[in-house]
Amino acid sequence: MSAAARFVKRMLSHPAVWQAARPLAGPGCIVLTYHRVCPPDSRFPGLVVETFRAHIEWLAANCRPIRAAELPGCLESTGKLPVLVTFDDAYKDYHDHAYPILKSYGVPAVNFAATQFIDSGEAPWWDVVHAAAHATRRDVVTLPWDPQKTYGMRNGGRSAAIAACKQRVKAMLEPRATTLAQIIEAFGVDEAALSIERQTMTWDELRAVSDLTEIGAHSHTHPLMEFLDEAQLAHEVATSRDRITAETGRRPLCFAYPSGSFSEQAKRVVREHGFTLAFSTIPGRNRVDADRYELRRVNGPRSLEDLVWKLARV
Repeated sequence: MSAAARFVKRMLSHPAVWQAARPLAGPGCIVLTYHRVCPPDSRFPGLVVETFRAHIEWLAANCRPIRAAELPGCLESTGKLPVLVTFDDAYKDYHDHAYPILKSYGVPAVNFAATQFIDSGEAPWWDVVHAAAHATRRDVVTLPWDPQKTYGMRNGGRSAAIAACKQRVKAMLEPRATTLAQIIEAFGVDEAALSIERQTMTWDELRAVSDLTEIGAHSHTHPLMEFLDEAQLAHEVATSRDRITAETGRRPLCFAYPSGSFSEQAKRVVREHGFTLAFSTIPGRNRVDADRYELRRVNGPRSLEDLVWKLARV
């Protein structure tokens, strides 16, 4: 990035400049997406705690943080930019790091839980892939479904191998255990030694943050919903809804499609099961003509300047 671009981004984050530039963006609401918020030495990738604090401090001062129920009424807003903060996957670091920051600034959020992982305490499969790739001592790895291609575990090869594994597994329906075992074997890691501490919140932790956090549904097993048939969709949606209702005493009204994967059939099933809003991973601003079951979201970036730049450009 050029020095000039960095200067423009820094200037835009100044409150007076942002206030002057805000009308140029036009009406609508931004939905931000986060996953992990963690210390710099975290085993898994995520947004650094102090960067997240800077995001929330700036949003609280310069935007209008809203709850999910307020979103439909904000789609024509031209005043302070309405921003809904969301999290996917109900990671434990939300309880430990993100929620205390949100609480201190009075910023509400929605956290979408894939209920199987909350129930079982097992690490999500994508974390298993990440852990295996970083535990390997092999210089070169070949994946079982593509034996002609090799991945060097240096110079970006590790990240490429992780991405290839995730793409393979996320497109599968249950069971995924066999493919995960093959991936662990390909990385040459002893499965018994691949110890991953609990990554998601417990139900007690979810209840503890619920004063400021709406618990939304993220399916039960986190499949790609565009590939599911009617019965599978109904099972995923109803199970996640019912588990959240039973454990929190509140029926969830918001749904987030895992990995942003959805179809017209998935949208219909989500609507028929009582959800009033559903979120994709399609980037963009939500305006008055937004489809309530295909709402757009913007990934929370790695710096405050990039966040403000995104909010201005969306």
